[in-house]
Amino acid sequence: SSSSSSSSSSSSSGLVDEIQLVLLDERYFRETLTCSVRQDWCAAVLQNASDPAAPQPSVGDVAFCSDYLLDGGLGVGGSCCSKDDEWGTWCSTNRQHPLRHELCNPTQDTFGQHLLLLDTDNATILPLSGTLWTTRQQQLSRRLLEATSSPICEVLGLQQRRWLQQTMRGSRAALNVIASGSVLAGSVGWLEGQYSNRCSGDDLGCWQRAQVNLLHTIANASGCSVVITGDFHYSDLKA
Repeated sequence: SSSSSSSSSSSSSGLVDEIQLVLLDERYFRETLTCSVRQDWCAAVLQNASDPAAPQPSVGDVAFCSDYLLDGGLGVGGSCCSKDDEWGTWCSTNRQHPLRHELCNPTQDTFGQHLLLLDTDNATILPLSGTLWTTRQQQLSRRLLEATSSPICEVLGLQQRRWLQQTMRGSRAALNVIASGSVLAGSVGWLEGQYSNRCSGDDLGCWQRAQVNLLHTIANASGCSVVITGDFHYSDLKA
């Protein structure tokens, strides 16, 4: 939701002396962690669990990784979100494709705006449709299920992303205050415990394409934008 306190004066830049408050819901539509975020660590956990001579991981780690990589997901496979990794591979070899900006460039407003998925050849782009459900469900089951909500691993969800872009683009407030329940950018250089990546499992660094898109949506708004966040017991300043 969004609300603002306002006054009537305006500046030469066209901005008005208003504070616009934007409240983000980053839980309801959030998808599971992208596969690459914990893939290497989970592979090592499961390997050690199968080797009696190796240091044994905790029961909780084995259960998480089995769900994450093997059998907890939609259709076949683990529960991790695979869309970003699949599109990342496609983007690396399709630099001239007319849909490249929409599928590969999270700094663009057009990024991730339509329900698209990759065919089993990992090259052909398919629009989500009822026909695919009736004719290709067996071959595309996981990708169809993942594409139902969005073409990317979401934090805000497609509908809320569109709303936020429209809200920030139309704002003439001198100050935009964005309230975020999750940390938009975790501490620089911070490495979480045993995991081989720099995100906590809750900050938006675990969903890098969605993170970049959100940061650019905020940065491109008129006026000054300030993010108020929580969820960590410490914080840092970023320019």
